[in-house]
Amino acid sequence: MQKVRILMKLIKNLLSSRKLIWSLSKNDFKTKYAGSYLGIIWAFVQPVITILVYWFVFQVGFRSSQPAQYPYVLVLVCGIIPWFFFADALNGGSNALLEYNYLVKKIVFNIDILPVIKVLSAMFVHV
Repeated sequence: MQKVRILMKLIKNLLSSRKLIWSLSKNDFKTKYAGSYLGIIWAFVQPVITILVYWFVFQVGFRSSQPAQYPYVLVLVCGIIPWFFFADALNGGSNALLEYNYLVKKIVFNIDILPVIKVLSAMFVHV
């Protein structure tokens, strides 16, 4: 019963600060690609290039047989896009406290929302 109360308190806390989460997620998404040459476009180009490289290596290079009725690239995309999201969200969420250490150390700030910010930022690209 105690775990349910803690979970409900966390959900209420996240819902009460949803505007802050949304604005920090948008800011995180923009600053992630701000220094690159193509900017935000790079967020969408990079997964496409990776999928094309995988397709070329496994379909053309190794001359692997095609799955029964679906093109290989379709099967690849259905598996790799969720993996890109999972890897980006897990990596960003686990490093969120280190990346936002100025918020954790300097001011009174609810640190429970930091991993949620990184997961939502990853969702902008992969979902």
